[in-house]
Amino acid sequence: MAQIKEEKRFMAERSMKASVPPYMQQGSKGGAVSLLQAFLCGQGLGEGIVFDGEYGGITSSAVRRFQHKYALEIDGNFGPGTRATAKSNGFDFEAACETLKLGASEFIQPDGKIHYY
Repeated sequence: MAQIKEEKRFMAERSMKASVPPYMQQGSKGGAVSLLQAFLCGQGLGEGIVFDGEYGGITSSAVRRFQHKYALEIDGNFGPGTRATAKSNGFDFEAACETLKLGASEFIQPDGKIHYY
């Protein structure tokens, strides 16, 4: 019985970690976007950003400035390459989500898909 409970707990944790959004783009919303906005401001790139958890034009522009600064492909999206560069500059997205216990938060992609993390 204890083994079954442990397996269920493991699967629940694994599924939560797997659902952390792999990218963010204009139109995305949620606590993850707020974390990104805070990071961009900390990098001195967040001119005009409001910590509202909405990935709008201002957040997209700040991501573009970050991408330009580090010679990345400039598309305004927080995808794998941008995320890796952000991590090497002190922003570990997955760890930040876990540390802040955003498990009760949701992340909404522009296409309406909801990720819980």
